[in-house]
Amino acid sequence: MKIKDDEYRRGIISWDIAGPVTVCVRDPSHEDTSDGWSAPLIDPNGSLSPIPLVPGVEIAVVAGDPSTLEQPFRVRWQALLGEEVVTAVWDALDSSPILVMEMPGLGTFHRIKIATPYLAWEEEARIWQHGTSLTFEHVEEEGQVMMPVEPTPPGELPKQLTAVPAMIRQGTIEIVASGPTPPAAATQASALLGFLALIMGNEAIGPVLHRQAYEVTPDETCFVLHAAEPITQEQMIRPVLGVAVDVIDLIDKYLPFVLGVGRPPLRADALRVALSAYERASRSYSVLERFLAYFIGVEGIATAYADESRLRGVFAALQDDPRLSEFLASLTGEYKVKDLERLRKSLGRPSNPERFGHYAKAHGIGKNARRSFHCLNGLRNMIAHGSSIQVGLEDVTAAKELLVEVLKSEIGLPSPLPWESLLQIEGLSISGTPTAPTACDWLSEIHLRVQETI
Repeated sequence: MKIKDDEYRRGIISWDIAGPVTVCVRDPSHEDTSDGWSAPLIDPNGSLSPIPLVPGVEIAVVAGDPSTLEQPFRVRWQALLGEEVVTAVWDALDSSPILVMEMPGLGTFHRIKIATPYLAWEEEARIWQHGTSLTFEHVEEEGQVMMPVEPTPPGELPKQLTAVPAMIRQGTIEIVASGPTPPAAATQASALLGFLALIMGNEAIGPVLHRQAYEVTPDETCFVLHAAEPITQEQMIRPVLGVAVDVIDLIDKYLPFVLGVGRPPLRADALRVALSAYERASRSYSVLERFLAYFIGVEGIATAYADESRLRGVFAALQDDPRLSEFLASLTGEYKVKDLERLRKSLGRPSNPERFGHYAKAHGIGKNARRSFHCLNGLRNMIAHGSSIQVGLEDVTAAKELLVEVLKSEIGLPSPLPWESLLQIEGLSISGTPTAPTACDWLSEIHLRVQETI
């Protein structure tokens, strides 16, 4: 769900309740009456509130079966108050909410903020899906520009340059991802960064400004599990590539798929690892590391699909051939029984090329890609088994192109992607000054109530 600032000030309401319920809100003007309740909110994973989160608002839950709310549950209302993101979390009726700053709620999260020095968007935007948020912003920072020391005649190059202080506008993207454990949340955040790079181009993978892991517990304490030191860079003026609004809409459209919503766990995990590998390869300076990361992404997706399809290897039929049983029985004096049984079972396992061929055929990937995989798989095997093989940039390019094609197919992305077309040079501009944060002590006075009817 793509949301603007005025919508985010109304907030997003989500809930985890084991049973059918109706969640409604109403503004303070209807206090002490039975009227004014909103239409039922529809999506438990995140519904846009029809009213702003202001002092005196009310939120209510209607359960057809009273025992529904006797089980553990959780209701969240996340909103932009001033320039701060605040989430009110209720896990008990008629109680004050737990207030969480900057995080989507209680649980384990990983936050990455990256600079995008070559990208810009017409307006700041936020995307919120299933407790994961992406924020596209501009920041204004002190930097330097290089200027001629003396006036330069037309047509001539300056003889000497000097650094002059200047305010530099830079785009940033902030990712907040959740997971059952800190490593899982970190992998999800990395996968989302790879997803952005896939759609927007590798220019989206700028320097990491902040990378932190959080565990937010019910006692209103936010424990920072890991906080990397911020990375600073000297800012220089450079051309900025404009990003059309429909690119952010594209991210919003396919984000639930990337988060694994409605996907088999095996396929969702494989896509998450592949996108994370794409992100890491894009950031690495090692030719070998980049090649292996790109290839592992392809291999993982193909293997997950083959396992889901219960694909059997070309020699699987031999497992039940009585001639094989007779042959293996004749070897029992020379080999251990468990080793011979392992040999029998290995005949049923498909090879890497068989797995990828199965995936490619099912997803309409052409023969050129299959030939490319066969060559790259041979190179990968030599590397994995310790052969001293030189990986070239052409191998990295081939592996990257193959992974991009597979990721497009797996996610269902259109082709060509926006970054594969020429982007417009936009130039530099300066964004406005943010307003001061708003106090939110009144949030603790909003109690979750139960209604028999609305």
